[in-house]
Amino acid sequence: MRLAVIFGMICLELGSGPCAQASVLYSNTSLTGPIIGIGSSGLFDDVLIPSSLDPKNYAIALTRVTVAVNPPVGTSVLDLWWTRANDDTTPGDTPVLVASSLITASDSLPTLITFGDGVTPVAIVGVNSTAVTGFQLMYLGLTGSASWLYASGPSTHLSTAYVRSTPPPAPGAYFPILPSQVPFDDISFYLDVQGFPIPEPSSVTLMDIGVVCFLFGAAGRRGSKLPAGGGTGGRASLLGGLWRNLASNLSCGALLRDAVGTPRRNSQLLSNESTLGGRRGYQ
Repeated sequence: MRLAVIFGMICLELGSGPCAQASVLYSNTSLTGPIIGIGSSGLFDDVLIPSSLDPKNYAIALTRVTVAVNPPVGTSVLDLWWTRANDDTTPGDTPVLVASSLITASDSLPTLITFGDGVTPVAIVGVNSTAVTGFQLMYLGLTGSASWLYASGPSTHLSTAYVRSTPPPAPGAYFPILPSQVPFDDISFYLDVQGFPIPEPSSVTLMDIGVVCFLFGAAGRRGSKLPAGGGTGGRASLLGGLWRNLASNLSCGALLRDAVGTPRRNSQLLSNESTLGGRRGYQ
């Protein structure tokens, strides 16, 4: 009975999170106009995730982020950053590096750059669930020598983006890009974000997992001292085997370890995926 209760608690906590399948959380991909240089200080744009996709206000495991940029000719690095959002909808903390992509381009035409493979999380990020009614808000940003393409929709987004005063991760301020600085009022960039909500590993959850480990481990040890076919001994051995199988196949464990750490730089997860219109100029 106790085992059933513990398993139930773990499933309730983990079943809708780390074991969930990634989906599109935000898609702002309808190109609207020109481009803007990114620079070393970086540009940051809002990501609004419908609350229906994260009803428990969990953190978000990012599995793929796609941006549209005009890279410089030659080889360059494009860095993807994340930061929290304040309650007034402005960017909050000092940015955290999510991932980097090495780009090699023979021209400066629009190119889709993808961070992540859509399955393995590249970072666990926090969201603000109160700043915008009906949405979870965070910010993603880019640094590098490329230029970011403007876009609007189909996902809902805020009407401005921000530039930093200093290159991250150094402390700095965020300044909004004003309509007087660009040819239109709707200031937003090409971003497609995929991932899934993931529960933060509370002490209760980690304790539950520890208890299960202990109980199954103890059962396995007791079973090893009794005949395999014996009543209690056989059942204990079976339970021990079930736990060993669970521990070896539970992919959520790696995600929980990631969740208590910091987003990592992992160039092996990145790819310069494809180009817009076969690298034709934006019309």
